[in-house]
Amino acid sequence: MQTTEQTTQGAPSTVVVKALTKPVTAVVHIDREAAIRAGKSNWGDVIVAVDVASLTEAQRELLAKCNTVAVAGEAHASLKSYPLSGHRVSTPAIAEIDSGTVARILDSWIAERERAEEEAAAARARAIADLADRFAAISVDELVCPRLRHDRAAPDIGRAVAKRLIGDKAFDLFAHYELQIGKSMAYDDALVSALAADPRVVAKIEAGIEVIRQRRTERVERQAAEQRAKEEAEAAQEAERQAQDRQVAEFIAQHGTANQQARLKADVLPREEAVAALRDHAFAPLAGLARFKKITRSDIEAATDTDDFGYDEDEALQFAVEPLAEMDADTWGRFEAVSRAAAEAFGDAAKVEARLHRGGFEQHGDWAVEVPSALVTATVGAFTFSREFAL
Repeated sequence: MQTTEQTTQGAPSTVVVKALTKPVTAVVHIDREAAIRAGKSNWGDVIVAVDVASLTEAQRELLAKCNTVAVAGEAHASLKSYPLSGHRVSTPAIAEIDSGTVARILDSWIAERERAEEEAAAARARAIADLADRFAAISVDELVCPRLRHDRAAPDIGRAVAKRLIGDKAFDLFAHYELQIGKSMAYDDALVSALAADPRVVAKIEAGIEVIRQRRTERVERQAAEQRAKEEAEAAQEAERQAQDRQVAEFIAQHGTANQQARLKADVLPREEAVAALRDHAFAPLAGLARFKKITRSDIEAATDTDDFGYDEDEALQFAVEPLAEMDADTWGRFEAVSRAAAEAFGDAAKVEARLHRGGFEQHGDWAVEVPSALVTATVGAFTFSREFAL
């Protein structure tokens, strides 16, 4: 330690200023085996004064970052080892201290750091090449459709590089097809830039973007067409309903009861009641024909020997309706009668279908009841009515 004094004269007192300075020192370890082999008697830790002015800029920078160690209450730079790249680098085995010892230790660390950086750079280059190869190996379909992918790392590259190549706005286009950001943002700028410079990666990304844009255009056009069709269907339905309402109003005014006409005028007549009355009026010419009656549980019970399968009242039923494939003479005669009546009532607007209704118990398996019918469908103004008759 050096002490210097300065005395300042003046009234009313004298001030003494002391400046304390310390030399830069470091702790260096003399290796026991190296000392013995060199014929030296001393080994262990030695405190060395460092001529900082003689060091290079790189050496000084490294020395400034060294850990310190306290000896006899004084702090010294520790040149015994240096933390580098996640592990501790030891100093070379030193047999004795001379004027170049500190510089040589620092140079060995610098060399080790450069070697580690070169290895890391080489490993990074290999990783980039591997990732680029993997990305180039996937198809464009795999790029734009996550469910087709097997290599989960490659799409991450695609997202990160796409974001770099085409910007946030266009990247949102990728994200629309489930290309969520996810792990891709873990790639640092240098890695993404390196991948973005690979022509294979760029070509694959551009091809994927084009496919996505085409699909997006098709989707937008399809949605627009669907919306137009929906609006047209709604407009047609509304027009049909308005036409039906006008037809119902005209029918009630001409054929409805006084009560119905009064309720229609007061706008309280149920639409269902008015439509039912119009249907009955339309099918009035066929009133003499027997109506079809749906098959009931009682019909099935009456036609089934329930003792054969342990029947209970909650037994499930099954029903079916299908075209009537065969008709006997009587059934054919009744079908022709229905057809003639429908033609006279509705003309070409009538359609008559022969059908077969079946019913039975699910557990029993067979059809217990089979009943033929004739379904008459006719267009009456804005309505399409149907009514089923027995055969």
